[in-house]
Amino acid sequence: MKDIFINLENNKFHGEVLDVGILDNTIIKDLCVNNIENERIFYKSRNIRKSIDTTVLFFSLNLFYTNIFKYRMIKLIHKSMNKNAEVYIWDINKPRKKIFRKNIKMILPDKTIKSLKINNLNIISDNSFEKIRDLISKFFEIKEIRASDDVFFIKAVKN
Repeated sequence: MKDIFINLENNKFHGEVLDVGILDNTIIKDLCVNNIENERIFYKSRNIRKSIDTTVLFFSLNLFYTNIFKYRMIKLIHKSMNKNAEVYIWDINKPRKKIFRKNIKMILPDKTIKSLKINNLNIISDNSFEKIRDLISKFFEIKEIRASDDVFFIKAVKN
């Protein structure tokens, strides 16, 4: 299994941070500056507060197999965010008819390294970079995009 390295040393999140994740990890909590209120939600939760400054989707969109669920999640997040709030997305670039099986190693601001195994063997799901970019651009203004080693990053601001 191939390792992919992501440098998160310069990523710090401020204000009310919404960590949208199904994976049980503390990576986003480690990147929050003030840790005022770091919330973790699941898709089934509909009680998201409407004062979010920053939303982080850390390898979570690929877990939604259909694009309609991804669309609903992004729409719900958009409604809960303040004007000019930021959304950060790290995820896998896995088009339909492909599988993804890799280790992700992240370098955190305190120089520690955390690992995450990601296996998406569903050949029907489409979590391609292009598909996610197009979905995000319906609700947010994209400010930054990076893609390499079958992983992508998108930073966007609420319109």
